[in-house]
Amino acid sequence: GRYHQSEKPGAPIALILHPHPQYGGTMNNKVVYSLFSCFQNLGFSVLRFNFRSVGRSQGEFEDGPGELSDATVALDWLQSVNPEARQCWIAGYSCPTSGLIVQGGADEIVNPQSVSTLAKRLNVQRNVQVDFALIEEGDHMYNNHLVDLYKIAGNYVIGAMQKKAPQKKRRGRRKKIE
Repeated sequence: GRYHQSEKPGAPIALILHPHPQYGGTMNNKVVYSLFSCFQNLGFSVLRFNFRSVGRSQGEFEDGPGELSDATVALDWLQSVNPEARQCWIAGYSCPTSGLIVQGGADEIVNPQSVSTLAKRLNVQRNVQVDFALIEEGDHMYNNHLVDLYKIAGNYVIGAMQKKAPQKKRRGRRKKIE
């Protein structure tokens, strides 16, 4: 794995999960790396790691249960070295929960319309809020559009953190990634 410790006391933490191991997913995937950099630059303590059987990681692919266990152990470790963290974020491919879904409009693997429909269906569930962003010319790996992905994810995180922050009188504007 790769870990970045924030210099800020009580900084939020983020765990970045890579794509499916059986289809070449690793922690060095450029989307994972871009998300890692985004959270790092926003002042988070952030971890990306290889699931079992990927790269130099031990073990064998278990098609879900083992990989979920890996993510749980990684999150437990991340929380143990950052006990004062104010927030915890998890980012990666295929996480169906409240948050942000970013989709490439030219994705050759996943139909963009089906992802848009999924986001709409998730939003009708109780206690789920999903924002959907389409990068019109982005393919499945966001080739030539990683900067767009970085900006969308960063601005979403900034906005969500400000919504969760204690309401104080604020001067100035919300920080925006340009």
